Amino acid sequence: SPSKIYQEEIKKLKNAGFEILDWKTLDPLEKAHAFVVARM
Repeated sequence: SPSKIYQEEIKKLKNAGFEILDWKTLDPLEKAHAFVVARM
């Protein structure tokens, strides 16, 4: 499911040293897509 994939990708970013500030899905404009705001 997209939700599971979002969480997996956010975990990868955290493991790479990023701090996740926010994230949002792009529904209904883009199904199964999200954007993440992060900083190092």
